[in-house]
Amino acid sequence: MRLRILKNNLELSKSQKEILVGLLLTPTAFAIWFMGDGSVKSRECRGRILNTQSFKRSDIERLIFVLKGKFNLISSIRTQKDGLQIYISAKSAEVLNELLKDKILPYFYYKLPIKS
Repeated sequence: MRLRILKNNLELSKSQKEILVGLLLTPTAFAIWFMGDGSVKSRECRGRILNTQSFKRSDIERLIFVLKGKFNLISSIRTQKDGLQIYISAKSAEVLNELLKDKILPYFYYKLPIKS
């Protein structure tokens, strides 16, 4: 499925998700995205994953730029056999925790890097 974000339109087709226009990623929008596509890398690591396997590399690079610019999150591309993911560095654990702890539903607290 292809998702194109065009100002206020969503356009679907049968390939990749695609981000075309300036990204308006608010803390609340990021929290919703993280609840759905965020995951724990491992129990030993405070780094977190955003599952972006359906996105093009250029869009993932744009998202990483936005995460750094808007939220000061250090992240990088992680290659997996089923596609590319965004890895949010353990160095950003405190920042990620502060950003999301009051915005995500309690059910998803296990996804936070720091337990309260």
